[in-house]
Parts: sequence; C-alpha cells; structure tokens
Amino acid sequence: MWQIFGYAKRPKHGRIFNVFRAKWKTELETRLIHELMITPIAVQVILGSATMRDIEHVIAARLGHGGVAETLSYESTDASIRGLYKSIEEYSKTPIDDWTKLLVTRLHVPGIPDRQTAANLLAGSAKYAIMMRGVLVEHSG
Repeated sequence: MWQIFGYAKRPKHGRIFNVFRAKWKTELETRLIHELMITPIAVQVILGSATMRDIEHVIAARLGHGGVAETLSYESTDASIRGLYKSIEEYSKTPIDDWTKLLVTRLHVPGIPDRQTAANLLAGSAKYAIMMRGVLVEHSG
C-alpha cells in the first residue's frame, strides 16, 4: 500500500532515529499507518461483515500486539481504542466517493511542506479510494 502513496516501501524508523528526521515526516507516516489500518475495517462495516459493536473487539485485538498504540501516537490503549473507533465510524459513514477528500484532510496534505510528497499523497489518496471502491463493488451484492 505504501507504494500507492509514493513510498518505495513501508518506512521503518526507530524512535531514536526519528529525532534526526523532520517532525512532519514522522507525523505523516504515523497518520498514514493509522489510515491504512482503519480503512479496511471501515470497508467491512460498510459491507455489513462487521458492526460498529464488533469494532471495539477488532481494535482491541489489533492493539494486543505490543507497541501499536504508541506507534499510532496515542497516550494509552484506551485512547487508541476511542480514536480508532471514531475514525472507523467516520469512514463508514462517509460515502466512498468522498474518501479521497477525507484521506487528504486526515493526512493533512495541504500542510505538507514538500511539494512532491504532497503530490504523491494527493494522487495516492485518489488511487487508494478507487481501490477501496473496487473492494466494495466486488464484495457487495
């Protein structure tokens, strides 16, 4: 998925290394991890494969792997459950045709200081939304 947004591969940097990177890059990658984690779950809600009641259990299972809440920059597991639930709910209530706009907003694309990165994210958001629409079309019926 990272290639869609202009990355060669998923960036993996330790906390110590992040001190030497531009803060906006680290924050962007955290937001992108967040979006790539929640959007497939939102698709399942839209398809009716999962209910919003199920989501808390799904999130808790994902957060069962050590360090996920911290990776997503949440202060605690409870805060991450609330934040992820709210995000999934937002996507599941947003028409798929508006997901590009939602992704661009949630990734803070207009505030990205590097024009090439911003352009990659804009194009990637459109491609990703089209891909998610395809998943919905393929599995609905």
